[in-house]
Amino acid sequence: MSKINRKTIVVTSLVVLLVITSYINYQFNQPDDQSASLPQATPSAVTSTDTAQGEENEDTQEAAAQAVGFKIAEYKAERETVRKTEIEHLDQIINDDQTDQATLKSAQEQKMGIVSNMEKEVTIEGLLQAKGFEQTVVSLHDESANVIVKQDGLTSAQVAQIVEVVQRESSQKPENIKIIPAK
Repeated sequence: MSKINRKTIVVTSLVVLLVITSYINYQFNQPDDQSASLPQATPSAVTSTDTAQGEENEDTQEAAAQAVGFKIAEYKAERETVRKTEIEHLDQIINDDQTDQATLKSAQEQKMGIVSNMEKEVTIEGLLQAKGFEQTVVSLHDESANVIVKQDGLTSAQVAQIVEVVQRESSQKPENIKIIPAK
């Protein structure tokens, strides 16, 4: 009976964490009131920007960029908090002497997957920063990768650079890599 209750708690906890992560993703991808929707660039569709703008417009863009920079930092902090909670739950399962072998193995595999994704995300973010992309957020999943880049628009060459780094470090197929430029 306690095994069923423990399994139910574990599954419920994981579902709650999934819902929280989805909510954060939904909130982060909502357009700001200050601007229209953010353009999205993928390897097949790239948005370019007009670089000739007035001083007043530059001040507005700088303020918006600072706001996005804050959102990127906020997103990274939320991602870290959610992952820390996930790992704590998995550690409880792993360290419980009452855990059956199938659940133990599943928890260990999930924890290793989270740790592996965390390492890859940090590596990709660092490599993109070295290539000149100041602020990025990378979110890896089993079948996809999302890259948010603080930039008004991306050229085809920049998209190719990002795709190459993400593909090399995560083994994701190019069609599964979504690149989102943010102002």
